[in-house]
Amino acid sequence: MPDWYAATRIVEGMAPEFEEKFHLYSEAATAWMTRIAGVLGRSYRVKDSTNFILVSSSPGETMEQELTMMEQLLDIVFQSLDGAGRSFHGKMPVVLFDDHQKFREYLAQSDQQENGGTISSVYIETWYPQIVIYAPQGTDLRHILLYEICNTMLAPLTLPAWIASALRQEIEHFAGSVPPYELSARWVAQHRAYWTPERTAAFWTGESFGSQDEGGELSKHLAQFLLRGLFQETTQEERAAFLDAASPTDGGRRAAEDVLGVSLDEALEHFLKG
Repeated sequence: MPDWYAATRIVEGMAPEFEEKFHLYSEAATAWMTRIAGVLGRSYRVKDSTNFILVSSSPGETMEQELTMMEQLLDIVFQSLDGAGRSFHGKMPVVLFDDHQKFREYLAQSDQQENGGTISSVYIETWYPQIVIYAPQGTDLRHILLYEICNTMLAPLTLPAWIASALRQEIEHFAGSVPPYELSARWVAQHRAYWTPERTAAFWTGESFGSQDEGGELSKHLAQFLLRGLFQETTQEERAAFLDAASPTDGGRRAAEDVLGVSLDEALEHFLKG
């Protein structure tokens, strides 16, 4: 792996403008990925697009299609986040394996573990992050790429679990990966029957999202309800400021009051009591 801290000192001294820095970091990342492709074997090659560098053994035409998909998904995520989240240092490396053993060896060298399943992906968070995916050839990568690009964009934001969940769902809705959000009488009745003070406290800390009962699904739905209500009649700047200020220590409640003038506790109580 390149010494990115040394590279930073050089780039920051050479390139004062963002576009110049992006270009220089991208060149360094492309050289890095080219070396990795050489180590992986002759079947692996490197192609890039405006924002991504792809290492894969797929045919060239397939790689072009995958890069186009990544750019489209990145646009969706950018639009959904209203300018919040990460600005890339340079082009984002994506290493795509169809050989499970090579995938595992690559992760081991990066001190990472796979997350299991027929398809597996890992977002490696370093100063210059990368996305690593194992998927047999012919796999539809849209959902997994969307998930990992979300990880990439949300990683710099230390968000409460409910906000991170709501943002992911909004992005997935926008991308057409899941059905649109609905708030039916059935959902309202389920929420009002489920949320006790103890369970509500677990929602703010994020613990409820791991519930094995209906609480996990209700947490995800409640997160969307709250964020949608919170962001009504707000500007892009206000939304970005809230996301930047929201802290997991209080579930984002202080940021909601300070930035948007809204009490999340009162909003939730009003919803649950009707």
